[in-house]
Amino acid sequence: MDYDAETIRKVRAALTQSVGLLYRMMPTDDGGESYEMQCTICGALGNILAKEFVHGDNCPVPIEEARLRAVK
Repeated sequence: MDYDAETIRKVRAALTQSVGLLYRMMPTDDGGESYEMQCTICGALGNILAKEFVHGDNCPVPIEEARLRAVK
């Protein structure tokens, strides 16, 4: 899936200005005792504290995170 310019702008704003949230907590199937994170852009679920959070194809979040790290 390709993302439009407005979505990419929102991702950049969230990463650089703490505007909006890119992840939300989702309860797992264990009765709500633990949670996983969901990317609000691509919908991928995973552990945000894992070595690498696996996003959906062409999700702009990891692309923009890498771009931001390269600039710093």
